[in-house]
Amino acid sequence: KNLEEKKNRAHLLLTNLDYDCYKLEEKSSYYFKTIKLYKFLIIFLGGLSTVLIGLDIRLINFMDVEVMGTVIKNSVLLLTASITVLTSLFSYWNLEKYWMTHKVILFRLRILKDKVEDAYKKVLDTKSQDGKNKDKKIPIISDAELKRFIDERLDILSRLSEHWDLAINNSSNGNQKS
Repeated sequence: KNLEEKKNRAHLLLTNLDYDCYKLEEKSSYYFKTIKLYKFLIIFLGGLSTVLIGLDIRLINFMDVEVMGTVIKNSVLLLTASITVLTSLFSYWNLEKYWMTHKVILFRLRILKDKVEDAYKKVLDTKSQDGKNKDKKIPIISDAELKRFIDERLDILSRLSEHWDLAINNSSNGNQKS
């Protein structure tokens, strides 16, 4: 029974690692898509404002040149203000760092999962007492090894909060200086 309990605990650890990897992959994908959207939007708005600034409005005949110049000037002002707001928010949220943190933690969890799976593959051949299932194989993972794997998982996952802990501390320190 003790061997079966160890097997179940090791299986639970593998299940948790699978779930952790799935959730981190999902979050990482979300951050990557958000970063990509922000960057493409900023590039598009910058390009559009450059084109508007470079337009020779004398060649556009459907509107008065003075009115058209004012419309273009105001449009460029709105575009560049949008670019400023977006880049400020992007810098403030620091999504790229958070995305990279997720990728590194995901990589470390996958390495840990591989180590647990390798340990899980080491099996003990046992014979059941009633003669059935003569070649029953039970994974051998020592209690110490299992505890080390669990502690390593918790340590890796705790690094997720470091980004936000640092942001909160910086925010708190900024408020105290005011």
